[in-house]
Amino acid sequence: YYLLGDEKKIYDYMMQDQDPNDKLEAKFMKALLDDRNVVMAERCAKMMKENPDKIQVFAFGTLHFVGPVSVNKMLTEKGFKVTRLTAPE
Repeated sequence: YYLLGDEKKIYDYMMQDQDPNDKLEAKFMKALLDDRNVVMAERCAKMMKENPDKIQVFAFGTLHFVGPVSVNKMLTEKGFKVTRLTAPE
């Protein structure tokens, strides 16, 4: 799914074993993923605002770039253009 660039399938695949009714698991995933995504998006936005004339490249684990609380989504909502880079074929 990663090589295809299918963000929904990546997220669904990674989350398929998560139990939404398990409060401890939900708390863990929120801290591991969602809360960290907020911090990363804020740091990226700050760096880009401080250096508007530079192209920025950020690399995180795949799951941080997909899903409802993704770094991509938050940066896009802040008005930034997010482009996924791929390796040459």
